[in-house]
Formats: sequence, structure tokens, C-alpha cells
Amino acid sequence: MLQVNGQSNLNFNGPFTVTYSGQQIVDFSATPPTGVPQLSVSAQDLVFDSTTAELTQEKSFTVTNAGGGTLMGGMTLIASDSGGHVFSLISETTLNVEAGQSQTVTVRFRPVSPDAVSGSVRLTTNGGVTSVRLRGGGQT
Repeated sequence: MLQVNGQSNLNFNGPFTVTYSGQQIVDFSATPPTGVPQLSVSAQDLVFDSTTAELTQEKSFTVTNAGGGTLMGGMTLIASDSGGHVFSLISETTLNVEAGQSQTVTVRFRPVSPDAVSGSVRLTTNGGVTSVRLRGGGQT
């Protein structure tokens, strides 16, 4: 059990070491990654092939935090030309990506007419804003 006097100079926000009988037990010197998060995506376009109405296609892209700290934000599906639920986000709509880590985003395409359609996934984060364009070939 560790008991700390409220008047001590111990700062749990900075590095410190716990010793017992002169022996180092635990070293809390590791600091979390700091810096500014930076949004990076693996693709600017997802292009889906023409398909029958009964079939769906799924394609993915990767969101990476190329900076420091934690990349946080969300995604919004904007299906401007689809007129319905042609595109849908299969993945979580929130982003929480540590420095150097990635999160996969999957989009489903299900055509409802022979017309080609387009849309986008808008990513809004504390490390930047970008969009991934979506294009679908329509129903065959």
C-alpha cells in the first residue's frame, strides 16, 4: 500500500520512482506520446463496380494518426447523388487513434438503380479534416 501525504511534493503527472527498503520497485518515467495529432488516410477514392441489386460490395480505407497524441473525431457519410441508402458505413463513426496507430473504415455499396452514384465520407478530427470520395457503378 502506498500512502501519500497531501503536503508532499509528489507529482503523479511527472516521472517518479517507487522504492522500498532502498530497492527500486517501479519506475514511472515513461511519458505518453505528446505532440499534435495528424490525420492521414490511405485512399482519397473508393470506386465500386457495377453489381446486381441483390449483391453488395465492401471496400475499406485506413485512417492513421501520423502525429503525436490521440487523434479524435468522427465520420459523416454524405451520399450526394445516391438518393437513398446506396452507401453505408459499416465501421464505427468515431475515431480514437493513438500516435502511430491506425483504424480501418469499411463502406458498403448496394445499388438501387442502373445510374452511377457518388458520395463521400467526411472525416473531422483534431488532427485535420478530409474526405474520401465514393463512386459506385450502379445496378446491372
